Amino acid sequence: MTETNGPFAFRVHNSLHNRTLAAIAEEAARSLATSVEVSGGHFIRTPLAYPSGTSVVIRLDGTANRFFVSDNGAGYDEALMFNAARGYAMVGKALVEGTGIRFDSRRFFVAEANHDELVGVIGAVGNVSQRAVIETVVVHEARKLDAERTLLLERLEGVFGRPRVEKDVTIQGASTVDWEVTARVAGENVVSIFDYARPHKNSVSSTVAKFHDIARLSVPPRRIVTVRDYAGMGNFVGLLSQAADVIELEKTSDEVLRRLAA
Repeated sequence: MTETNGPFAFRVHNSLHNRTLAAIAEEAARSLATSVEVSGGHFIRTPLAYPSGTSVVIRLDGTANRFFVSDNGAGYDEALMFNAARGYAMVGKALVEGTGIRFDSRRFFVAEANHDELVGVIGAVGNVSQRAVIETVVVHEARKLDAERTLLLERLEGVFGRPRVEKDVTIQGASTVDWEVTARVAGENVVSIFDYARPHKNSVSSTVAKFHDIARLSVPPRRIVTVRDYAGMGNFVGLLSQAADVIELEKTSDEVLRRLAA
């Protein structure tokens, strides 16, 4: 009997005679999580999870001597759910280089293994599928943030003129923490700062903390947070409103923007 330590610790019996795929799949699953047979394939739910919280599930096919291990395209489906499938293939191909895992035309991660390699390969395929989704979503979110920033700056420059719009400004809050804001516009009687928020806890909480700290200055600037739409932000609008004026950028008229920075 062989023992291997680590997150995918397992025990492998040396005798492989007269063993069915179901029995071998169950042995591997005992070291990972659970398995179920569907249409001749065996699916093993691992302890890993995708960004949505869905478990990483691995498909196992083959015989007692040779097995095929894949994520069955679940990673690609996860990326699709985040509208981030565009860059998935590029990330997937880069991750499998030199690993022995293939990334096929159907966006499946696939590897072959004998019995002794099985649990390690299941863990490796699960890890690479999870990493591919995480890295794809991170890049996708960064692009969306850049698009939000560009949209806000273009709108402000169109309303106030480029010379009046200071980009990427650092402001020290009352706590002496330095905060980055997307833009600052100086009017005749007031200075206004603009930033944007997305419908995610991290984005909203960091924006609220930033603007609350800036609001505590002896002469605070007017604070405006732009969002795509109120409906998409849900209850986050109430949190943001405690620290700043919240506007829907694309639905707010030029005149309203001018009044906010007047």
